[in-house]
Amino acid sequence: MKKGSEYGVSEWIGDKLARLAGLDSEEAKAAQLKQRINRLIADLNMPDADDRRTAAERLGKIGTEAKEAISALINALEDQSSGVRNSAAEALGSFGLEGRDAVPALIATLKDEDIFTRSSAALSLGHIGLVSREATDALIIALNDPDEFIRRAVIEAIVEINPVDERAAPALIEKLEDEDESVREYAAKALANFKSAVDVTVPALADALVDPVSIVTIQVIFTLSDLGPSAVKALPALIEVLNNHRNVEIRVAAINALAAIGSETEEVVLSLKEAQNSKNGRIRQSAEEALSTLKRNSSKSQSSQSHPS
Repeated sequence: MKKGSEYGVSEWIGDKLARLAGLDSEEAKAAQLKQRINRLIADLNMPDADDRRTAAERLGKIGTEAKEAISALINALEDQSSGVRNSAAEALGSFGLEGRDAVPALIATLKDEDIFTRSSAALSLGHIGLVSREATDALIIALNDPDEFIRRAVIEAIVEINPVDERAAPALIEKLEDEDESVREYAAKALANFKSAVDVTVPALADALVDPVSIVTIQVIFTLSDLGPSAVKALPALIEVLNNHRNVEIRVAAINALAAIGSETEEVVLSLKEAQNSKNGRIRQSAEEALSTLKRNSSKSQSSQSHPS
């Protein structure tokens, strides 16, 4: 039953008419939504590509309430129109875990000839979540896609599906040398998740500190900070950055990373004390705060060792 609002009649009148017909407001809305979903599923077979694309987009906006559309959207991944395929791939990600049946088709779509469709397929696999873990091997292969837009989307998907799947670590390390700076940045950020693989990730991140693009270097440093004490092998490279880099933001980030790693070695303390004499106020202040942090943490550690629980 269609309510009056679709005919320019006030909503309360439509609700009253629905109640008179034996339906309450929520039941009427559910019935209308069901009709709309069925109509959109039918529209996926319309002769005009724009109509099919619009139907896929609207089903995606409805999301999990339109889960009966999943099969039709999977079929739409093979539409002759790239716009329809892209919209269908994107829509399937809106179903979350309910979209598990679409995973094999989305994996195949990672090889679609259209850039945007490949990207949407990757992102949707990520949105579907852990039940897409069978896609990890295909996504690792897709990290070598010729388009940087896709490579970024794939990195996002890998992390969203399972951020601690160590199978992806070697491939992400390779992306630290990608020709595209944004891909290198995404890879560096993603590696913060692999805390059990620091034996391979930390040395690679330390090497990446020489990246010529500042935003990449800063992200590498942020990742080392996130890894904390387990990133101790990166200390020499961070000290080198602190002592010799020309970028103030990068030197400040390096100071904060040294504090986050928390190793009060002679080399670390000496470098921070030298930074206290910097002409730049931010560097001086950051170095002072880092030394205080190291001293405070060292005192706590000694206290806990002296008074074991």
